[in-house]
Amino acid sequence: MGELARIVPGLLTSAPLSDWPAIITLHRTRVLVALYPGAVIGYRSAFKGGIPVDDTIHLNYSYSKTVQLPGLKVVLVKSPGKLSGHQPMSERDFYFPSQSRIMLENLSMSRGQIHKSAGKIAVEERLLSICESRGEDALNRLREEARSIVESIQMQRV
Repeated sequence: MGELARIVPGLLTSAPLSDWPAIITLHRTRVLVALYPGAVIGYRSAFKGGIPVDDTIHLNYSYSKTVQLPGLKVVLVKSPGKLSGHQPMSERDFYFPSQSRIMLENLSMSRGQIHKSAGKIAVEERLLSICESRGEDALNRLREEARSIVESIQMQRV
């Protein structure tokens, strides 16, 4: 067992540097909970079920910043935290968003090299899938939920 090395502040390991990306991948949720308490998985990451896309995960947090961890880029987006309908992802303060928030966030425009939203076409396809599998009533409930939170998450009308 070797000496401890700091991956990032608050995260130590005795593993060799070459193993750090695998450690982050294996313990991704635990690492994110420890580093960003109160965060909500956001945008494309939530759309894909909480899984990083292109080695990038988006989190709604109390401030905006991009952090590079070994093998994982964390894009923090300043946005309100937990809302009604969000599901806890751990015993601590870390959440998966409601379906309505996922849809609204992924209709937003992406600027820059890191595309944070899945885009209008992907959202439309998801909505069609919801309608086909759960019916129009489910789609109407989703629309009403989206209307009730749109101002809370500071989204503009698309």
